[in-house]
Amino acid sequence: MLIKAAKQGDELAIGLIFESHWEGLFNHLMQNSSDEGLVEDAAVISFTKAFKKLDQYNDDHAFSTWLYAIGRNSLIDLQKKKDPLQGSVPLDWEESGLNVDEVDDQKGPEDQVIHQERMIWLQDSIQELDPNYAELIRLRYLDELSYVELSDKLKMPLGTVKVRLFRAHALLKEIIKKSSI
Repeated sequence: MLIKAAKQGDELAIGLIFESHWEGLFNHLMQNSSDEGLVEDAAVISFTKAFKKLDQYNDDHAFSTWLYAIGRNSLIDLQKKKDPLQGSVPLDWEESGLNVDEVDDQKGPEDQVIHQERMIWLQDSIQELDPNYAELIRLRYLDELSYVELSDKLKMPLGTVKVRLFRAHALLKEIIKKSSI
């Protein structure tokens, strides 16, 4: 069974689970949001959470039911999230208040300094990733390329982009968690 193999860390099983459930989760989340980028990000976060807590999955229920519940909660969290330091990696730089290109002129000098420090900290965290993962994170979240655009630019299948971005996101989250301790 794929779930059992994934629980033991089998990368192939994890990839197959990801591929087989991506479209269903994405479509499920699109019923609750018209923001395709936000839904894609929620789906990636959902898989990250699901694989991290796979030992808590109860085989008595369908994996998709459990994954969709995680997805729904992840989407709600993203819709509410305003400050990336409150939890996970910022996925929408403008919503997170960490837009690289502009600092709100309404904010005082102290807020602008905090903004700059957060950006340096975040960019330093991205630098710690393997160069291929760092490039994916930069292209997705700083250049705001869609998954299809990433696939075209990097000349790799869409599924591979999704799996690698999923891994990059999980690694970046760990780096950020370690650096904020």
